[in-house]
Amino acid sequence: MLKPFALGLLVSSQMAFGAESASLHLNIKQATMLQTLNQVITAFSEEYAPIEFKFQDGQINLAQEVQSVRNKIVENPNITDAQFQDLLVDLVEATRDFHTQIIFNSTEKATLPFLVMPAQGRYFVTCIDRKKLTEQSLPDFTVGTEILSFSGRKIGDVVRELVPQRYKGPSPSELRLATEVQLVQRYRALGMNVPRGHVDIQIPAVGYDPASQGGPTRDLGFEWEYTRDYVPHDIPPRNMFFDPASTFQRSPELKVTTTDDRGGCEAYTMGGSGFVPALGTDIGSIASQRFPNHIYRLPERGPIIGFVRIPTFSIEKDEEKVEAADEFGQIVSVMDEPNKTDLLVIDITHNLGGSVAYMYGLLSRLTDYPLKTLPHRIMVSSEMVMASASRLERAPFVRSEEDARIVTQGLLPGMVVDFTTWLGIKRYDQMLLDEYQAGRRLTQPTALLGLEYINPHPKQRYTKKILVLVDELDFSAGDFFPATLQDTGRATILGQRTAGAGGAVKETPIINQFNIQSLRYTYTIAQRLNGDPLENRGVTPDIPYEFTVQDMTNNFVDYRQAIISAIQNMLK
Repeated sequence: MLKPFALGLLVSSQMAFGAESASLHLNIKQATMLQTLNQVITAFSEEYAPIEFKFQDGQINLAQEVQSVRNKIVENPNITDAQFQDLLVDLVEATRDFHTQIIFNSTEKATLPFLVMPAQGRYFVTCIDRKKLTEQSLPDFTVGTEILSFSGRKIGDVVRELVPQRYKGPSPSELRLATEVQLVQRYRALGMNVPRGHVDIQIPAVGYDPASQGGPTRDLGFEWEYTRDYVPHDIPPRNMFFDPASTFQRSPELKVTTTDDRGGCEAYTMGGSGFVPALGTDIGSIASQRFPNHIYRLPERGPIIGFVRIPTFSIEKDEEKVEAADEFGQIVSVMDEPNKTDLLVIDITHNLGGSVAYMYGLLSRLTDYPLKTLPHRIMVSSEMVMASASRLERAPFVRSEEDARIVTQGLLPGMVVDFTTWLGIKRYDQMLLDEYQAGRRLTQPTALLGLEYINPHPKQRYTKKILVLVDELDFSAGDFFPATLQDTGRATILGQRTAGAGGAVKETPIINQFNIQSLRYTYTIAQRLNGDPLENRGVTPDIPYEFTVQDMTNNFVDYRQAIISAIQNMLK
């Protein structure tokens, strides 16, 4: 049975090539663009797991979006590569999925020498690149300076316009991304329009009244640090099958998501060292290259608190994931020793996510009882089936835990694979084959990789209370980590609702002549243990906290106090 969305996409495709409308002659570039568009459509149609959820949730009608892109290509015989890229960006952003992204081959970018964060409806400088902007050059432009306008317009309006307008209303995570990334860092490779030249910002002057938003202001001028695109554009395409006499039937309209040297601002970047202030007297740390950590004694001879930052779950090489998980385990094991700490604070703010399997490895070091994993509905592909079939082919020869580790090598980096884990993976592999054989491409909710539970690591564990700090810029595994700890009752969560990038992601290359590198999309749909979706919902903290003006102007003083108060309440 065809679901409503699948039916809509099929009808759209038929209408696009067979509607009773006036025939339009295409040039070779338009025809080749339509072929490239079909690759993107195929990826979404065949492997994008949340496609029906998004349709039923009323967020998108991708069939309508596809029709619109096709029509715009057909109607413009002089369409440029950049215009085609912008159409694809619009199509991908229509999913309102933080995982879906189209990447381009481009070196064009522009940046400004400062970073901005929002608080209570206002916008403040959080860091300044002093390699590029010295204190002497603009002495009244400092960390904590409020920005009133940007390029002659209210900064809030500029931020909102950076979020695609088709959304019913931008989410807090979308606005945070627009403020902290897109406002001052523009990359064509990520589909952004890149400015150049001069930009004015307005800041308060002495006598300005924030309450009435009136009083003296001062204008400051900056130049975008611009890098041109060294990748050529609009090269005549090659198309062996183009027929100059071919026509295209215009389809009538249906009525129905780079790294720079930021000059000391690394703490505020995605995956950076973090901005949580010292929580007390620093009385020690454990040597680590990957995980900034401290042991604090709270004020007035208070409890001793361990603090560890997990900046990212994204590590490229499997052997490095194993090393990182072991390094994390060593840190928390020391902090778990008697009289070493009373509670552990884990900071995952501004975490873009990464490997779910590696995240499982870290979670296994944070418990002394099995943690139930979030179930996923998985869009099964032939590549996944091939990998499962290969493991099952070798299954009869697995007679020991060492055999199991060899067969599953690279599947669960950072975790201890015992025989029980192997049996779960084996059942998972057989399930994928059975579902694929039966034509059920989207599975029922199941344990990803067959891991229904994350078992405690045999040697490295933190067993005391845990407080996890989150914010609106936690994505994917940055959603799964606090969701798992919250749903299993293992930790208390403090901060803002996470982004809600609720699935695992794939990346596929696009064969084309228009500087398109790849397409990323979600191939699973994660659920909370109560059955609620994680996608676009995120994790609601047990202790909500919104950044204040005092945080922006006084080194996160209110945030620090909120964390300390939460710790004290947890230890009562």
